[in-house]
This record gives sequence, C-alpha cells and structure tokens, in this order.
Amino acid sequence: MKINEALRIGNKSVVAFVGAGGKTTAMFNLAREFNFPSIITTTTKMGIDQANLADVHVNLKGKLPEASDFGDEKVTIVTDGLIANRTRWQGLDDMQISRLRNLSAVLSRALLIEADGAKTLPLKAPGEDEPIIPDFVDQVIVIAGLGAVGNVLDEGNVFRPALYSELSGHDKSQPVSLESIARMLVNPMGGLKGIPENAKKTVILNHADLVPLNDSELAMFRNMLIRHYHEAYIGSLHEGWLLGLY
Repeated sequence: MKINEALRIGNKSVVAFVGAGGKTTAMFNLAREFNFPSIITTTTKMGIDQANLADVHVNLKGKLPEASDFGDEKVTIVTDGLIANRTRWQGLDDMQISRLRNLSAVLSRALLIEADGAKTLPLKAPGEDEPIIPDFVDQVIVIAGLGAVGNVLDEGNVFRPALYSELSGHDKSQPVSLESIARMLVNPMGGLKGIPENAKKTVILNHADLVPLNDSELAMFRNMLIRHYHEAYIGSLHEGWLLGLY
C-alpha cells in the first residue's frame, strides 16, 4: 500500500522522524501523497539541497514563524538560517518549533519534523545529544535501512559504528546483520531513545526492494518489535510502498 495508506497521518498530525536510511524520502513522499498542505522542518540541521525538494522555503533567520509566512503551496519547508560554514540549514529552537506547532494546527497542516541526522547512511546509533524530539509530537517514526545488511560495520555504512556495535551487541568484525538491526531498534538508547511517553511509536524497515526478507526473518523482526512499537512496516520508501508486519 502507499505510505500514507499505512501510516494514516492527518492534517493536524505532528510527526517526528528519526533513524537512518530514508527519513528525507519518507517525509517528502508523504507530503506529496497528502490531499492537504503540510510543513516540513527539523530540530537539528538539514542539507541545503533538501530544502529545494519543497514548493517553498521559509528561512526564519532567528525570528518566530508567522501565519503570513504560509501560502497555498502543498509542501513548505521551514528552517532557521545557514550554519557558520553555509553547508546546511539550522534547525528550529524550542520557541520556534512550539510556535510552528501552533500555527500548523490553526492552518490544518501536518507538521513533519526531522529530529536527528544520519549523514545519508542506511543505519545509525544516536549520539549523546540526539534525537531532539519535541514532547508534543503525536507520533515518532523510526527508520532503519536494510541496505546495510551484509556490508562491513564501518563508517561507510553505519553512522557511529562503534556505538552501533555496543548497543546492538554486534561484533564489529562481522558484516551488519538483520538481528543487529532488530536489537538496535529495541534498545532504549538506540531506536527507542528520546521518544515521548505518549507518542505513537512506529518503525519502518526500508530498502525491502534491495534486501527481501524470508518468512523466518520477518518473524524475527515481528517477535522483537511487537513488544516495543505500536506498529511496524517493511517496504521501499523510494518506490512508495509499505507492508505491515503486524
């Protein structure tokens, strides 16, 4: 099914995205699927080219967002100014994101928030100061890329490989395994880190088009994830489809 047929995000939903292996793709594909306008933003940093994926870019430059910043465009991205080396857009601070949350509700627009970074790699371990998930979000979507499976556990495939090894219990000398991804996702300092208590927890195993799973592998994920997440999906965010694991 299409991504939002599975996720059922409404026009007043506030959703945070964390993990690696498809956050940006998920947010923009969702925004294009909606039959209502939406707002995309970040609490960390966002690449310059990512802002070009939206219909309009609101650069706050240290100010608070206002209703007048928003027109009829389907997808609006909101950032603060460029960071010092001018390679990325700065994310919103607490006051800016709180105001944006209120505005999105008044304007009946879904608010999609990228709440951590992954350097475009398929897997990651969260750093000490991340994720930065506002406590008011309705849902947190945790993404993991299966495309790293079978590859070397190093900086070319995993963001913070040593920490990933520690949190997942995976031997650094062995290729990335499906079991290590499952263990990372259910670790309180891994995939579950920083999720507000009342938020719906969703996990997406991306890159199923590249790494198809057999019945026993699907059962392994199902048995581990069902105790920690409200819902779990496998699919291809690039191709725009998801299937529910339970």
